[in-house]
Amino acid sequence: MQKTETRTSPTAQLKAAELKFLLKLGACKDSQSDISALSPSAKTTATKRDRICKALAEQDLIEYETEIFRFALTPPGRVLLKLQTTSLPVTPDELKVLRSCKGSMTLEKLGNRVPPGSGQQIVSGLVNRKLLKITQHRITDVRLTQRGKTFLQAADL
Repeated sequence: MQKTETRTSPTAQLKAAELKFLLKLGACKDSQSDISALSPSAKTTATKRDRICKALAEQDLIEYETEIFRFALTPPGRVLLKLQTTSLPVTPDELKVLRSCKGSMTLEKLGNRVPPGSGQQIVSGLVNRKLLKITQHRITDVRLTQRGKTFLQAADL
């Protein structure tokens, strides 16, 4: 008895929305784009788009960049705010961020309390020192990996 080998198309392993996402990304300049420009269809929500993006990244077809979106105070951060000392181990801008945290916070809610463009850096520093915790990341930029480019070429789409 002879064993026959069946070859499935590389696209057979992907869902339709994932394939559309890859095709849109492949059509972008340098095979990279801002996440907001990549939605498989007009009806696809941002949450579903991000799930698709993560699923494709798990298959090493794409890579993506993230930024801190939501953050909250940690217990050590709360303790630090209760200290009545003039020499706290934080900068004035870091202190403004800590004092602004009421539940889950976003950089947009900080508004003009911190210098423009420095919010990510300030929050990252506070996270590294365990005074804040990240509760949600946001995908910003997406690019095809070499494997993703090879996949699209092999699929011949």
